[in-house]
Amino acid sequence: MVDAPRVCILSIGDEILNGRIIDTNAAFLGAELLKLSMPVSHQRCTSDSPQQLTAQLSQMASQFDLIISSGGLGPTADDRVYSEVESLQLEMTSIDNPAGSADGIMVEFANGCHYLALPGPPIECQQTFMQGVVPLLSDMFGDLPQMAYHTMHFIGAKEANIESAISELFAANANPQLGITASEQGVTISLLARPDTAHSADYYLQHCRDIIADKLGQWLWGEGDVSLAARVVELAVENNITMACAESCTGGQVASSLIDIPGASAVLNCSWVTYSDDAKQRQLGVDAALLQQHGAVSEEVARAMAIGALQKSQADYAVAITGIAGPSGGSVEKPVGTVCFAIASADGVHSMTRQQYTLGGRLRIQRQSVRDALHLFFLAMNDCLVLRDR
Repeated sequence: MVDAPRVCILSIGDEILNGRIIDTNAAFLGAELLKLSMPVSHQRCTSDSPQQLTAQLSQMASQFDLIISSGGLGPTADDRVYSEVESLQLEMTSIDNPAGSADGIMVEFANGCHYLALPGPPIECQQTFMQGVVPLLSDMFGDLPQMAYHTMHFIGAKEANIESAISELFAANANPQLGITASEQGVTISLLARPDTAHSADYYLQHCRDIIADKLGQWLWGEGDVSLAARVVELAVENNITMACAESCTGGQVASSLIDIPGASAVLNCSWVTYSDDAKQRQLGVDAALLQQHGAVSEEVARAMAIGALQKSQADYAVAITGIAGPSGGSVEKPVGTVCFAIASADGVHSMTRQQYTLGGRLRIQRQSVRDALHLFFLAMNDCLVLRDR
């Protein structure tokens, strides 16, 4: 069975090294090459300085079968790819750039390593790769063994706990090869399976996926290229469920995340941003005595907000958020990052309090809170919450 080529992505530009721009081209190329069963093993970055590229390429050609760079093609003084590759005295072939004026180039080293240079502007890099490079790769490497890639998304458990629960699957030579990453949206496990003489990649991937789902199913909210908001909308559409939101510290971001998803108009009924105590009373019917006794940031008020939104919207579920996003407004009893949630339906109400991570400031607290509110919708629609009498 033919082995996959050794692939390296090379990003060119002082502006990347200095942090002035984010290198989205490398992410795009890595994802597209994986779809072609050509996973990237290394990624490097070099400056626009003279002779840097030729030194890098001469070294890398002995280590990789394929090198793809982005940047350094163009008419300005710091665009040196053409001149530096010319100095290698290798035959250059042009790759058409359908989205701009700077064409890509291809050269082949004596040992068979191919170097493909693509333009730096993201739309030009993407179009040149898809229309010009993909056909070339097929000619270069023929039919490669078809790998299989999949992602599984979890929320409600820490990365270390998830890894511990399936630690036997993380062996160095395991098939599939597993990766685990944590973000504000939860934990994602990636699976990359390779075929062998006994079974296809899909066989190994499905077997491993089923083991993970069996052990971690209580925290699994989605699989593949999907967001939590998209999964919530999908579930609501499938089950003919309508939703409403009542937000304070998130300022409408929960509703906005749902509205971003096609099909949301069928399931999102109403949304309120009730930032002040007065608005909570006038718009949602929260009792003034409740606010005075417990404070705006309390589960009692969150429950009242959710119930008010449910009654006024006539939706099936209503979620409410009230919290302290900072940087001021916190206290010893309720520090910055304290956020209270509630979800209400005809069956009752469920409420909870989270102490969100505060490093990263106000926006990070809000993003975490949007995630937790969406998770409440997800859990409620899957009958995973205990809803108590109002």
